[in-house]
Order: sequence, then structure tokens, then C-alpha cells
Amino acid sequence: MDCGPILLARRRRDSRPPHTPIRRLFCMEVLEHVPDWRPIFDRWQWLVRPEGKLIVSVPVETGAALAVKQLARRLAGWRGIGDYPGTRPYTWREFVRSLTAGRTQHITRPIHQSPGHPPSHCHNGFNWRVLMEALAARFVVEKLISSPVQSLPPGWGSQVYFVLRNRSVHHAETTSSVADQL
Repeated sequence: MDCGPILLARRRRDSRPPHTPIRRLFCMEVLEHVPDWRPIFDRWQWLVRPEGKLIVSVPVETGAALAVKQLARRLAGWRGIGDYPGTRPYTWREFVRSLTAGRTQHITRPIHQSPGHPPSHCHNGFNWRVLMEALAARFVVEKLISSPVQSLPPGWGSQVYFVLRNRSVHHAETTSSVADQL
């Protein structure tokens, strides 16, 4: 879920920067589980060239898409198709608040602790608009794509893809300040 341990281990072995900045970074269906995005965004700014792209996908767990997903989850449950550990059903209050969610965090998201795993969130209460605001504060959001049907407005599909560009114009300064934190 997090590239931190790999970068930290390499950083401890070698005092030189552990990479040449990359042109493309993909993060698919991960950020909804991460309790604190800031360290990941710091690493991304350090890893990706200023002209580089980041492609991020997350599920839509708000609005009409949530209603469809909950119905599908319920049907799957009746068929005996189980979920993975660390999930829990929505309460009615959470479900209604998620259906009408705006640009702010609408319900408290519990952090799940499992032995041998980093703390994480399940999908409950994930709001892609909150993530979009956090991404826009650190990166240039070049494009927002609804999936699986691109012609739908973002948030009406089951997923949203963000195409981002590193906002860091002075990559060397960002690299040294973030590298010092590793």
C-alpha cells in the first residue's frame, strides 16, 4: 500500500538519492485506504519529474454510485461472495450522509488495525472530492475521468481517475527537502 518502507530501506543503505525522477507514476485503488495522504504526496513530489504525470484512481463511495454499489454488495453477500478483512457495513445514518456527501468529509472513518499490516481505512465514508481537494493543493489536476463510462460526470461512475502533474517547479529543492525527511 505504501512505498515508504522500500525507499526508507534504500535510503539507509545509501546516502545518495535513491532514484532518478520518473516520468509516470500510477496509483490505483489505494488512497481510499490510507489514513494520512501527506507522506505519500511528499514522496510523489520527490519521485516524479516536474513535467511528469501521476495517474490516480479511487472508488466513488458517495452519491448514486454508492447506492448501486451497496445493492451489488448486498446481492453478492446473499450469494455467499464474501468481503475482505477490515470491512464493515454502513449504518443507515452513514449511508444517507454518504448519498448526500459534498466536498467535506461527511462521516468519521474508522481506522482498522490488523497485526502485521499498516493502519488502514475500509471504503466506508471515502469521499473522492476530499481527496481531489488535497491533490489539487499539491499537484496540478489536469484531467478528471469518470469510469467505466467516461461520458458520465465524475462521481457518477464507480471510479474516478485523476491525471495530475507535479506542481513542483524547482524539483531539486523539493527533492532535497523530502529526501532529508526520509
